[in-house]
Amino acid sequence: MSDAATSLQVRPSFVKLTVADAEETEKFYAHVFGLVRDSANDLPGFLEIILKSPDNGLGLVLMSYKKSLPLDPGNSWGPLGFDTNDLDALTDRAVTAGATVTMGPGKFEGTRYVFLKSPDGHQIELLQRGDG
Repeated sequence: MSDAATSLQVRPSFVKLTVADAEETEKFYAHVFGLVRDSANDLPGFLEIILKSPDNGLGLVLMSYKKSLPLDPGNSWGPLGFDTNDLDALTDRAVTAGATVTMGPGKFEGTRYVFLKSPDGHQIELLQRGDG
């Protein structure tokens, strides 16, 4: 490897979800997961709202087209994952906010998990690591 290649630094920056209404979906992720608006791009064809966790740089971008288009979340991508120290409380909060449990709760090698579907139909995986 060249010196330029070994000095190259890359880190995950964001995950983007296409949703029917970015502002409405923002309320779900803010209420359930504590994400806060970092910025927004209101362009002629679409609106993007960039959310971030107060303690993590990875962004969640919610994009909605201004022209109504049929959306299908599909099944060719993995779930959006969140770690928590209280799986049951976070699951209850998500369900109260409109999510549905699709699998679990379960346990695998000391980690408890639940899979959800967001109100927009996107998959979410919640993890509580350790014996909690």
